[in-house]
Amino acid sequence: MDPQMNVLYLGSTGHVLAVFTRVAEPAIPEQVPDTFVGDGGLHVRGLGYGIAAPDLAHFNAQDIIVPTTQLKLRQTSLDPTVMQSPRQYTYDATGDKFSGIGPMPTLSPANPTTSITVTLLASPGKALNVLVFLQGPQPGASLLVPGPANTSNAVTTIQLPSLSPGEYDALLFVEGYKPAFEHFTVT
Repeated sequence: MDPQMNVLYLGSTGHVLAVFTRVAEPAIPEQVPDTFVGDGGLHVRGLGYGIAAPDLAHFNAQDIIVPTTQLKLRQTSLDPTVMQSPRQYTYDATGDKFSGIGPMPTLSPANPTTSITVTLLASPGKALNVLVFLQGPQPGASLLVPGPANTSNAVTTIQLPSLSPGEYDALLFVEGYKPAFEHFTVT
């Protein structure tokens, strides 16, 4: 058997969030991420571009929780390049292949904060899946923002639910693009 690695990725956008190996793979591999993810989801830190954070300490302390319902688990052939920088890739389970990701979209909260505008460098020419997670003033609870399941436009506006006053971090995933991070305040 070839050397293997396990991949935890976002099912809708394919973004690889974690990869790992084990000393020995089980005879029957796990099919769901719940086996490896605790606290109701995967804690994701340090994604996006830190300049949007108030300071580097805040960016490094962000803790977006991705619920297991959004995650997929797959066992695949070991790829040392992906192991070295897993968050630079997306995974396509149908073709069992990894792809590098494109430039980071711009994420701009509206004022007052009722929506987030996502701007890609160019119109993608096809529908792309989009996910936005918010981490609010209450630590330990992330919110998956309901919004367009996909976009084929260079500029897309995602409506936010009613938010309590406080500091928020938004983490955006657009299929094929680097994750984007934005910090904003609701007054």
